[in-house]
Amino acid sequence: MNKTIKILILDDNVSDAELMKRRLRKDGLDFISLAVQDEQAYIDALKEFSPHIILSDYSLPHFDGLAALNLARKIFPDIPFIIVSGAIGEEFAVEILKAGATDYVLKDRLSRLKPAITRAWEESKTLREKKRAEKLLEHTAKKYSAMLERIQSGYWLLDLQGNLLEVNNAYCKMSGYTSRELLKMKITDLECSENTREVFDHIKLIRQKGSDQFESRHRRKDGSVFDVEIYSAFLDVDEERIAVLLRDITARKEYESSLKQLADDLKRSNKDLEQFAYIASHDLREPLRAVSGFVGLLSQKYKDKLDRQAMEYIDFASKSVIRMDELLSGLLEYSRVHTGSRIVTIVSAQDALNAAIANLHRSIGESKAVITSDKLPDVRFDEKQLTHIFQNLLHNAIKFKSERDLQVHIGCEQQNDGWLFSVKDNGIGIEKPSYDRIFKIFQRIQPLDKYPGHGIGLSICKKIIERHSGKIWVESVPGVGSTFFFTIPHLA
Repeated sequence: MNKTIKILILDDNVSDAELMKRRLRKDGLDFISLAVQDEQAYIDALKEFSPHIILSDYSLPHFDGLAALNLARKIFPDIPFIIVSGAIGEEFAVEILKAGATDYVLKDRLSRLKPAITRAWEESKTLREKKRAEKLLEHTAKKYSAMLERIQSGYWLLDLQGNLLEVNNAYCKMSGYTSRELLKMKITDLECSENTREVFDHIKLIRQKGSDQFESRHRRKDGSVFDVEIYSAFLDVDEERIAVLLRDITARKEYESSLKQLADDLKRSNKDLEQFAYIASHDLREPLRAVSGFVGLLSQKYKDKLDRQAMEYIDFASKSVIRMDELLSGLLEYSRVHTGSRIVTIVSAQDALNAAIANLHRSIGESKAVITSDKLPDVRFDEKQLTHIFQNLLHNAIKFKSERDLQVHIGCEQQNDGWLFSVKDNGIGIEKPSYDRIFKIFQRIQPLDKYPGHGIGLSICKKIIERHSGKIWVESVPGVGSTFFFTIPHLA
C-alpha cells in the first residue's frame, strides 16, 4: 500500500483508541486517523473526514457496532468496516459479518489489526476497480448497442450451432421479422440454401480462418428473397461466438444484372453493326454498281440521241451514285470504330503526327500550310487510330483554311490524369452553336459545293477518343481560327 489510509475509529474508550493507533504505527502502517466516541461525532466524521476504513467497537453507550455499520453503508456502501472489540461472542460475530462487516479483531489480539486492515483495504480497492470496470463495461455495452442500432447494416451474434443470440433493428427491417422472432431462429431458417451441412461447414471455416467475406441470399418473413453481403468474424471469448455484419445488396445485384443485360445488348449491337458493315460493303454497293453501270451505258449508247438536259440528268445521277458510294464508305469506316479491334500500347504521339503529315504531304504542299508542334509524349493508344485523329484534324484545318497563309500548331501539356492535346489553326473558324453539331455523323455546316466532304471525319475522331476514355471538343473564333482539344488519360 503506497497511499496514506484514512482511518475513522469509533470507540468510547479513548485509551483503547490510542492503543490501536500505537500498534498500527509500530507495525509500520501509513495512516492518519480520527477517533470519535459517540453517534453524532461519528455521523459528522463520516461526512467531513471521508474515511477509507472504519474501526468500530461493538458495544457503545446508547449505540452499537451494528448501528454504526448501517449508518456507514448509507453514505459509503463499499467502505471496509472492521469490528474491534474486547469480547464478542460467536453468535454476534456471525450476525455482524452477515450484516456486511468486513472482519472483526479482538482487542487483546491487536497484532491481527494491521493484516486485517491491509487485506480489507486491498479487497476494497479490488471491489472499487471491479465496479469501475463493470460500469465502464455497461457504458461500453450501451454505446455498442446504440451503435449497432444506428448502423444501416444488419448485425447478428451467433453461437457455433447457428443460433441467433443478438440482432439489430436494421436486420429486422431487412428480413421483416421482429427481434423476438429472430432470437428463436437459426441461420438455416433465413439462408436460402437448403443444404444445412453446407451452412455449418461454412461456420467451421469461419472459426478456422478467423473471418470471412461472402455473398448469400436470405428469405424474408413474407417469403421474398434478398441478396446480402456478409462480413463475419470469429470471437474467441469465454464462449465462442461469430459476429456478423450484413448489407442488403439487392439493388446492387439488380444493377449488376442490368449492366450484364446492357453488355449483352452491346455485344448483339456490335454483331448487328458487323452485319451492317458487311451489307454496306457488299449488298448495298451491288445495286449501286449496277446503277452506275447502266447509267454509264446509257450515256455511251444514247448520248447522240439524248438532248443536253437528258445528259445533265445522267451526269447528276452518276455523281449521286458516286456520293452514295462515298457515304457508304464513310459509314463503313464509322462502324469499324465500334467493331474493329484496337491494339493499345505505349506509342509515340510524335511518330503518329509525323505519319499523318506524311500521308497529307501533297495537300500540305498545295495549301502551303506551315505545321509546327511541341515535343509530343509517349501515350497509351492505338497507333493507327492516333495517326487517324491527327490526319483528320490536319485535313480539316487545310480544307477550311482562310485566305491567309495557313498555320497549324499541335500542342500538348501534361495534366493530373493524362495529356491534353491541341490542334490550333488560323482558318475560317466555327460559330459557337455548331460546336457540338460538327462531331455528329453526316453533319455539315458549310456548303457542299464550296467545301466537299461527307461530315464523318470528326465523328470518327470522337468515337476513337471516347473508346480510349478521352474527350474531344472545339473552341473557335469565326474569322480567326479554331482549336481542337482532345485528352488521352494515362491509363487509356
